Amino acid sequence: MDRSKRIEKLKKRKRRRRIVLMVLPFIILVGVAYGLIVKPIIDNSFDVISKIKTEETSGTFCSVNNQISIGVNDGYKIVSGGSIESFAFEKDYGQMTVLNIEDKMLLVGKEKGIMLLMGENNQLLKSLNIGFPILSIRKDNKNYIAVHYRTNDKDYIKIISKDLNEEKTMTFDIGERLLDFNFDGKHDLIMVSLINHNKEVTNTINGYHFSGKKIFSRQYNDEVISNMYIDDNGNTLCISNKNIFLLNIYDDELWKREFDFDLFEYNAYSNALILCQYQQGYTNMLMIDYNNEILFETQLKYKVKYIDSELDKIVVAGEKYITEIRNNKMKTTKILKEVVGLKILNDQKLLINTSKKILIVQAFL
Repeated sequence: MDRSKRIEKLKKRKRRRRIVLMVLPFIILVGVAYGLIVKPIIDNSFDVISKIKTEETSGTFCSVNNQISIGVNDGYKIVSGGSIESFAFEKDYGQMTVLNIEDKMLLVGKEKGIMLLMGENNQLLKSLNIGFPILSIRKDNKNYIAVHYRTNDKDYIKIISKDLNEEKTMTFDIGERLLDFNFDGKHDLIMVSLINHNKEVTNTINGYHFSGKKIFSRQYNDEVISNMYIDDNGNTLCISNKNIFLLNIYDDELWKREFDFDLFEYNAYSNALILCQYQQGYTNMLMIDYNNEILFETQLKYKVKYIDSELDKIVVAGEKYITEIRNNKMKTTKILKEVVGLKILNDQKLLINTSKKILIVQAFL
């Protein structure tokens, strides 16, 4: 190759490099603006506050009085600082679920139908025996508790005060199976989703006052509503196998959109729903409010398996990545160990549950 051709070839390379350098910032800006580019940060970007080795990291978690409680089989564990202390019950209560009720801890043995309210220094304040296995449990923003149980082929919902005093029991007819329910003491509202097998299979949504008086009933023949959330205005967000839709207390369907997502989480602070769908190596993630408007939308380069949200904070995780989202800012961190769960603890702390280890880290951007 003669000298003139070599010079011309070098000039072409320089021109291509200049074009790439000019276009690349624009691509990055567009990607960031639409949430399409997420750059993993190295593993040590998390400031680890404490690291606890444990054989049991599969229980439920809650934070009470700056301590972390973990529900385990026949007991619970308290994480404080860098140490973990175990508490076991003499009775067989099975796997314990933990909830925070103001500054107290509520332990629920679903298999045995037992509820234990714990105060300071792990003192038992009160216990309540439902008498039957608890199928599901809910807590509203006034710290009322509702449990769903079944006996003699009937479904029941029991409303309980924050001091474990029984307030109200609702009974549903034989042939009606309760799929999901939610309630709100502020609006004196109980919403239930029922499957009726008496003649043909139909799904009915009923709204009740706490007194038991039925407010409305709406029937669906071609879809099954399995999750419901009540907002600050008393509207109910319903998720079926086909659609997401919003009902008000007057039985009006305010809007509807198709549901085609793998994973979702309700954020009570924003009255919004976080939705994730995995396809072709990416997770499409968006957050919609009760007006069906998109608040946040992004794409992550991994499969999201876990979501948690608290106030204005959202965190999602795959096997090896954790993404924090707050105030439309986002950060993704690579984790060396496989993530099997996570929990937002307070304003700046995050619990990361890995096999054989619990990490408490400083987080949120």
